Amino acid sequence: MPAAGVLRTSPPSSNSTSNPGARYSETRTQGGLNELQTPLTSTATISPVHSLRSKLQSGCTAFGIVLNIPSPVTARLASRLGYDWACIDLEHSANSASIMAEMISAISNSGTCAPLVRVPTHSSEWIRWAVDAGAQGIIIPGVKSREQMQHLVSVCNDASSSGQKHRNSSPESHMQQHGRHYYHNTHPQSHYGELTASTSSQADVMIIPQIDRPEAVDNIEDILSVPGVDAAFVRPQALTGSSVLAPVLPHRSLGVQSSSDPVGRTLRTGRHYSVPLGIDTMEGSSGVRACVQQGFQMVAVANDIDALASAAADQLRLARMSL
Repeated sequence: MPAAGVLRTSPPSSNSTSNPGARYSETRTQGGLNELQTPLTSTATISPVHSLRSKLQSGCTAFGIVLNIPSPVTARLASRLGYDWACIDLEHSANSASIMAEMISAISNSGTCAPLVRVPTHSSEWIRWAVDAGAQGIIIPGVKSREQMQHLVSVCNDASSSGQKHRNSSPESHMQQHGRHYYHNTHPQSHYGELTASTSSQADVMIIPQIDRPEAVDNIEDILSVPGVDAAFVRPQALTGSSVLAPVLPHRSLGVQSSSDPVGRTLRTGRHYSVPLGIDTMEGSSGVRACVQQGFQMVAVANDIDALASAAADQLRLARMSL
């Protein structure tokens, strides 16, 4: 892992894309509706395809977007802007298993953006639905103890194993046993996008506890040391009441911890156990830089609702200025 403050967004490699940021153009018709895919002009650079896990293990910074709008259309657009990952947020938005599956498929089809799902509860059903639909990572809120984390790792691994069997069986047997609606929920490629959903294997599904409770910070060493935990996601809004991070003193050791410094304690513990940490930050470039400097690798720099509102407001402002 690189020293804190080193911003590296792609692993060292001699490979490079000949046309970074390009999206291919084609028009498809599904169900009588035209789906236009055109190259979008963007300053973002899409790195060569690397799994999110490999990128984090290489010590790189992975930028992401949080998706609150339950729509495969916005998921498709966001995943083609150059983000390393996109998190379908079921914890803070109304969504269904069917729409979630379509959004995972839309993100997966980008070939460059990893679909993550923040499940609403610890329910094995939601975890199984997300894994079977092809999610490459499961963010689990409300984790408070080692025993709870061990149970959730087991649930995720069981979901991956059963999901693989699910994907290997025939569509006909699925529809006969569970009904056509259930089949479409768990096979998003049947009603949106290419036949690329459910491509993740058990080894590809990242298990990511969300640190959003004081009890989680109190037990952070026990949680992050559980085998099978691939990363952890911190919500400073829940821990400190603010999305703005206070400076973390670099000379503090793992053994010197303060209950008034939950984010810093989590960072030090993550470094100690080599667990990459992610964070929500919507504070602009200064907030992003602060997060990266403090050692966060998975940085959510936007959400779809705010991005849409900001872009629409900018367009209106420019229109009025033109008069």
